Amino acid sequence: MKRLFDMVEPKKGNRSESAESGHDERSPALPSLSDTAFELPHPDQDPLRSIDQSDRYGFELIERRIKAIPELFERYMESPLPDLQPLSGSVGVYGLGSSRSHAEYLATLLQRIPGVHASSQSVSSLHDQSGAGEVKIVFSQGMSTNTHGLIQSQIADERGILFTATTSEGAHNTGKAEVHSLLTDINSSGVDTVIMPMENEYQVLVRTVGPWFGFLAAYRVASQLAPKEFAPIRTEQIVEMFSEAPLKAKEILSQTSRETLASASIYLVGHTPAVNHLRNIGYKFMEGAFLENPMVSTVMEFDHGPFQLVQRRGGSIFLFSSEDESEIDFNRSLTESLVAVGQAPPLVVCSTLKPELRVLEYEMVMNHVMLDLMKQGGNACNQLDFQEGENYNKNPTKR
Repeated sequence: MKRLFDMVEPKKGNRSESAESGHDERSPALPSLSDTAFELPHPDQDPLRSIDQSDRYGFELIERRIKAIPELFERYMESPLPDLQPLSGSVGVYGLGSSRSHAEYLATLLQRIPGVHASSQSVSSLHDQSGAGEVKIVFSQGMSTNTHGLIQSQIADERGILFTATTSEGAHNTGKAEVHSLLTDINSSGVDTVIMPMENEYQVLVRTVGPWFGFLAAYRVASQLAPKEFAPIRTEQIVEMFSEAPLKAKEILSQTSRETLASASIYLVGHTPAVNHLRNIGYKFMEGAFLENPMVSTVMEFDHGPFQLVQRRGGSIFLFSSEDESEIDFNRSLTESLVAVGQAPPLVVCSTLKPELRVLEYEMVMNHVMLDLMKQGGNACNQLDFQEGENYNKNPTKR
């Protein structure tokens, strides 16, 4: 079975970074794509996993990861997907945390393929046998323990797709015996594996690379399964988006601050279908800037309930939009309504990409916004000093 491997490649007997010319301070030297042997570089040699002593709160590491996404994107797009088995009938797409957003996104795309009845499911739903007879698709960047029951079910079914950033070789080299065993079984089964960046994206609490590439990997798979429905990604448009994202973030930050955002509720408001996939942006506020997890609603839903709350208590509204004429009138009405009751106009995040891909631009702009808010917060946003809850590593199929 073919697999798409992570950003890794052995080089002259060790894991040195590809430090050839062409890299500047905005683009750390990165490992390259390969489908050969795998080995994680030593942390001290890996710019995307090493933490300098001067990096007191982990912000510098997060910044390197955000700046690396454009280069990782170009390399990822040059790497072929595995030959996927066609999908039909009932398809359950599973994920937890940031991976749940990817599952919801892919399920939405698959629903547009004739003969496919896709739905997004919680990881724990397998315990009640609700997934019997379906094709299972699982998202798990780090192969967390709570997904192992689902993956074992995939292996037993001899079908499905696993999206992950973890390889069996990487799991072996980092001492994750159970994960290594699972992936070894997956690789010899009928389950297709789609590897996406980046493996072992831990060290700090909030992730930026995996959450972005999960959406990209999902769209690429949908495009391969139904090319007439989902046109191939035009890489030049994404590259242009990367250059504009920091400027758009700067414009947003000129209108607000972490102190302002901490003083009242935060709302993420947008248009379908993109508004349905903003869950991970909420995590940027909660896990990154250590602010409250925002409420998400469509522009029309915001008018009944959230608007009245903002009118009485204040709040910050991030409006995720585009240049589509169908959205302009709604945006204008929202702005006028807020200003009429003495509130600030919304902070607009505008995407020029097509509807299915706008989440990629929203994610990238908000990565830059999040990083600035974290720097404003300093120790209040410390990414190195955190503890996982006890349920994080439990397998919900074992009770």
